[in-house]
Amino acid sequence: MMIDGLSLIGAGTDSCIVDSRQLITMQNYKTIVMKNNCIVTGFYIRSSSNFAFGYGISANGQAGLITQNKFSEGNKGIELRNSNIKIYRNHFFNIRNGITVW
Repeated sequence: MMIDGLSLIGAGTDSCIVDSRQLITMQNYKTIVMKNNCIVTGFYIRSSSNFAFGYGISANGQAGLITQNKFSEGNKGIELRNSNIKIYRNHFFNIRNGITVW
């Protein structure tokens, strides 16, 4: 879980890979959980080998940015809950739901 105001900046989707496929132990596992005023950019996030499990990023904060990431394998790429986070220029493939908004 990220703290308020934290920025995770990767060098690009070809070289910065976050692979949590072996860590999935429950249905709603979230690879990254964003809070207020956070930024996540430049990562390739692989969540799960099963389309029923795994979220790439779950965002529950106000303000922030998710941009220039690649998401594959899992149930959801990005999940927004009561959030005002901006999503821009991300790529989704081989995933059940790209973006889910609650």
